[in-house]
Amino acid sequence: MGPEAQVLTLEERRALSSIKWGLLTGRGWPIVCVVAGELRETVAALKHDLAKSVAWRSANLEPGAWAAPMDAACVDALVGDLLFTRRRAGSVESAWQVWERLSADLVQPYASVELTRVAAAIEVLRGMEPILRSRDVASLEAAGGEIRAAQSVIRHELAALHRRLVRGNRR
Repeated sequence: MGPEAQVLTLEERRALSSIKWGLLTGRGWPIVCVVAGELRETVAALKHDLAKSVAWRSANLEPGAWAAPMDAACVDALVGDLLFTRRRAGSVESAWQVWERLSADLVQPYASVELTRVAAAIEVLRGMEPILRSRDVASLEAAGGEIRAAQSVIRHELAALHRRLVRGNRR
């Protein structure tokens, strides 16, 4: 970077993320934005804000907590992990709201199979919203395997993609 270069803010980088190489000259000096770095930053944020929190409490439950009759601690953990996934600036976001916020600038179809799998898992969890809000134990028991599988996909796929991007392999 030459002396005339300046570091972009996160908002400026996000504005350029849909362009493979962007050149911004509005300030009298060129800025080059590489998408690989943008994707790596987005995936790191998804890994931190979504993957870490989507099963924060429920991942540590004993297997018996998921069995019928589902125990109250399991219901509380699921509701907390999925409906109250991220707390920020006085507001609360569900898992799918965190995904929407952080993945909004990603070009579709997604650049990796991992992101496609995460998007599908998010849709599974979004479909569970009514039973989570009503705390319908019978429905949560029936959907327990599907919920756990979706949580696992989100956690593992984002971790794997982040590792790959950090190593510099985009494929």
